[in-house]
Amino acid sequence: IETPKVLKREEVEIPEEYKDKLSTSLFRYLAVKSGIDVQVSTTSFKIEAEQGKPQEMSDEDKAQDLLKTSENYLKKLEADGATNITVKREQFITPNAAQGMKTYGTMDIALTEQNSEPANYIMLLFRAENVRQQIILTWRGDDTYAVDIIKRITDSIELKPDEVVEDENDVR
Repeated sequence: IETPKVLKREEVEIPEEYKDKLSTSLFRYLAVKSGIDVQVSTTSFKIEAEQGKPQEMSDEDKAQDLLKTSENYLKKLEADGATNITVKREQFITPNAAQGMKTYGTMDIALTEQNSEPANYIMLLFRAENVRQQIILTWRGDDTYAVDIIKRITDSIELKPDEVVEDENDVR
């Protein structure tokens, strides 16, 4: 992912009951003046099946996990004071063909109890067996320059494939 500025690591509070089940790293760029917020997080799940092999998830399980994560993000927006949230969802495919879910729309962000301003958001979610990657972009609704910046960011997103390509001539 390419962003206007370097993303800085932020601490993530993980509830005590989940500390032995997952770990999360979060990197963020927040430009208060321009209203652009870029968050990139990776959550690793410590789930293993028999013989220490990673537990396999069906495509349906992955889709359900992404939908649940998307819904939790929308609840967080509401808890943080956002109102009039519109929600659209569609499949998102990166330039290197990684598939995920795109949740996006508009909202009003509370500045004070009486004042709010329009804003836009995009949440991109990707899921592999034991990893969920999440990219959240928010920006002011009336900023045409921000729209161009967000487009450049989303066009730059690529995920590294987790498949190991084996050499056909490798004889063991």
